Amino acid sequence: MLSPTLLLCVILLFGATIHAQRIIRMKVGETLEMKNDRYPELSTNIKDTWMLGTQRGGAIKLQCDDIRINSKNCDEGKLMVSAGDSPKIICNSVNNYEVTSLFESLYVELALNSGEGAFKCKATALSSPAPPEKLHKETHVVLGEVEEVVELADLPRVKEYEYVITGDSGTSLIASCSFAHSDSMASNMCDGATLILSSGGEEKKYCKSEDIKFHGVDNTIKISLKTGLLVGSGYLFCSVRAIDAGRYSKYKEIASEEVDSSEHGLVTKRGTKSTSCNCGWANKDGRRVIYGYDAGKHEYPWAVSLQFKQGFHFCGGSIISEYHVLTAAHCVVSTNPEEIYVVMGTNNRSDSSNRIKVKEIIRGDYDRETAHNDIAILSLERKIEINQFVGPICLPSKEPKIDHQYVTAMGWGQLGEDEYDIKDPKIMKETKLRVVDIYSCTIDWNFKWALKTAKVMCTWSNHTDICMGDSGGPVVWLDPETNRYTLIGMPALCDGCKLTKPSIHTSVFHFYDWIQSKIAGSVQPGGKTCTRID
Repeated sequence: MLSPTLLLCVILLFGATIHAQRIIRMKVGETLEMKNDRYPELSTNIKDTWMLGTQRGGAIKLQCDDIRINSKNCDEGKLMVSAGDSPKIICNSVNNYEVTSLFESLYVELALNSGEGAFKCKATALSSPAPPEKLHKETHVVLGEVEEVVELADLPRVKEYEYVITGDSGTSLIASCSFAHSDSMASNMCDGATLILSSGGEEKKYCKSEDIKFHGVDNTIKISLKTGLLVGSGYLFCSVRAIDAGRYSKYKEIASEEVDSSEHGLVTKRGTKSTSCNCGWANKDGRRVIYGYDAGKHEYPWAVSLQFKQGFHFCGGSIISEYHVLTAAHCVVSTNPEEIYVVMGTNNRSDSSNRIKVKEIIRGDYDRETAHNDIAILSLERKIEINQFVGPICLPSKEPKIDHQYVTAMGWGQLGEDEYDIKDPKIMKETKLRVVDIYSCTIDWNFKWALKTAKVMCTWSNHTDICMGDSGGPVVWLDPETNRYTLIGMPALCDGCKLTKPSIHTSVFHFYDWIQSKIAGSVQPGGKTCTRID
């Protein structure tokens, strides 16, 4: 146990530098005055230290009403206070400085080299640390705007923060946070820091480092952060956006439905409207892309595999004329046409008995950042022989009304981790996805594109999705008025097959006129696309 007071003093006569170290144990309630040796006059060439302690579980409160450090920089002179977290270094004049230690000890050092200084403080021993300092802040966010509401670049120990964010009437709020901290000494992650986001009675708690997206129930969100003794380096940044609550669809809460597609696209089943040429038919076998089903051998005559000469599949595509295939621009952004072969008329990507070499690539003005204009036309070296098993998909010349309807995606993309032992990756898979309205999708992709200029469509399922290798392939909708499949999208972007966000597809109808123009100016201008006749 330390003695009540221990003073160590060293005087260097030639430099007139005084080093004094005081180790003092204080009883609860005891006070101690601390000051420089010449107070209220300035001292120089001195290094004084005070190491104060009290009973286990207690704390030391320091109150300074006069701190005067006259120095050009902190090397010339400073007062340093260490209360259990990052030391506070004072190199100027400060009045009414106060701090309470996080533990039962506190360290003060006055170091004056060529600088001058004086200080007077009072230390008081407490039975326990003071309650955590709590910061409260309120922010209002208007519809459509984003506010940076939390900006903590360095998390301090033992602090509480409460941020209350409100939005206009009729809005709901979405918080996006980046949260990180190190607490290697803590047995529980929450001993370091605890973050709680709450809204309308719903509350979520976070203790580990992660990026967070929190949808508020109403127009108020509360963000609460509490740091402990063991929090290490860390940060918290949060922004909040106000959205139109009436337009956000909460698509993830809609239950999936079983769809009987046994008669969809059958040649013998015509709708009330016709098409400009034969397109979009299917060859069904009576059966009622992660987690999809095998497509029949010739079920979808327009679906093709894009491969390199050696037979490596890298993307999908759709036949749109007897000379042309539509795919995603990102599939062929750095590929020469003579390197690509189009394999058609099969659901098995290893069956290359019917393949045609690409002669020309026509790319859209592709923007990798937003996935906009992710479209390309492949002109083939020779004409496709159209038959029952090989043929074009219908194209939409007008915007189809398909929000929240089911569409079919197909391709040879990556399987789920638990599928490789039970499914053949060489066989094309098909799956049903629900279309998500563009407003809700744009919100969940953090407004990656502007609503008014978006040329994408979105789909969602909680158990199945497109994945790597499905890019550029067909996403089709069964037009009930023609009973023919229409190409409404091509996979352009997903969340890495994690099933956390909607998948993004190039919206084909936006490019209908562009497709007609580019085909007419291609090396195979005789190609004709098919569409519904209204």
